[in-house]
Amino acid sequence: MPQRIMTMSDVSREEFLELKRQLDDTCRDVRQIKSDTGDIVETFRALSGGFKVLQGLGKLARPIGYIAAAVAAVAGAWATLKGLWK
Repeated sequence: MPQRIMTMSDVSREEFLELKRQLDDTCRDVRQIKSDTGDIVETFRALSGGFKVLQGLGKLARPIGYIAAAVAAVAGAWATLKGLWK
């Protein structure tokens, strides 16, 4: 079925102006949404960097905990031995 091409005579000037106004409103809304979501995306990117730092600290926590436990064990053993020798 061939598609009919509309001419300006098929659409009144008022209808055309109304459609143009709606299109302008929609474009303005899209620009606003783009601006708002840009701020949100920027915030998530910043948070992503922070989470990477926290993840790195989390990976260090276990070995540091092992070292602290070993130091505490040595200190406890030393204190016990000192107490026995008095």
